[in-house]
Amino acid sequence: MPLLRILCLAFSTLILGVSAYAQSDAPRVVAVLISADADNSRIERLATALQGVNAETKIVAAPSDSEMRALLQSFANIALESDVVIIYIDAPILKLGERGFVATRGLTLPRASALLTRAVPLSAFARAAALAGNGGLVMVGAQDFGGTVPSGATQASAAPGPRNGLAPIVFIPQGAADSAIAALAIALEKPTVELGDMMATLTSINDVTQSQTLLRPVVLRAPPVVSRTQTPAPPAAPPATTQPQTTTAPAAAAEEPAPEAPAPEAAPENGNTAGLPQVSAEELAAQQTAPAGATPRAVSLEELQAFENNLSRSDKREIQRGLRALGFYRGLIDGLFGRQTKSAIEAYQESIGAEPTGLLTEDQFAAFH
Repeated sequence: MPLLRILCLAFSTLILGVSAYAQSDAPRVVAVLISADADNSRIERLATALQGVNAETKIVAAPSDSEMRALLQSFANIALESDVVIIYIDAPILKLGERGFVATRGLTLPRASALLTRAVPLSAFARAAALAGNGGLVMVGAQDFGGTVPSGATQASAAPGPRNGLAPIVFIPQGAADSAIAALAIALEKPTVELGDMMATLTSINDVTQSQTLLRPVVLRAPPVVSRTQTPAPPAAPPATTQPQTTTAPAAAAEEPAPEAPAPEAAPENGNTAGLPQVSAEELAAQQTAPAGATPRAVSLEELQAFENNLSRSDKREIQRGLRALGFYRGLIDGLFGRQTKSAIEAYQESIGAEPTGLLTEDQFAAFH
């Protein structure tokens, strides 16, 4: 019987330990933000707010129909490797029967059935979001189509009905998107951020509708779990009483001046130092300085581009992780070098005093390995 009690106690302790670890382990949140217009200021604000849950964000501005389809295809594997997926679409939504379609700017529709081949179904985005481990959410900031809507098609005015296998869709009508983004920014600042609460925040706005509710809570950020068995820190010792300095001590007994404290390490230029390695820009530059007396050979942009083209997908992911750890990159860790990665590389190069080409040299690449 004592042995049985010991085994039960050990098993319970193991379960509690695993549970505490799972609660403290931050989820991987991936966000794809799409704007039908070249002006993407609204989704830029949302991207900034989503940094509160440490989301990897990909911003897509003014995509064509083919670009959106390619995005969906490449995004499926990323969604499968994520815990939560958030998709925001700032675009016109047209309906053909009960099906909604995301329309790009300048789309011409000779007939309603052309939506089937020239636009992307809204359900495809909801299906991609549902691939994540804990599911996800699709938000639509509906915009005016601006063109001629053919007979048989209409502009959507509400979220579609519920469907199995799809993530919830929140439909934000025209003119309410700015209010919705502002409300989300406030919700994302709370100590605990839960996906269902974000949906409730949006649906509290007039005329905002949702396709369905979440089946279970999905926590994006929670306060750190404090172990009940943690030993409290000992009380601080009372400050020592300072003795007045006497003037009768011989000069030889005077203490030597204390050595100066080293200067604090420089932080990344964007000011985001939470959880980042304490490596200064000067140290990074020193790592890449040529040996004394050596004259570094000038490298052309063509050579730098060729070097990047030969990098593997795994190498590029490693670079993105390194740039993210230094606070320069907030995009997807997908091994694809787009505008966000190039901008992050340029910011990194500027921080170490290198020419901001957006193309890493071999020495700069080595700093991430």
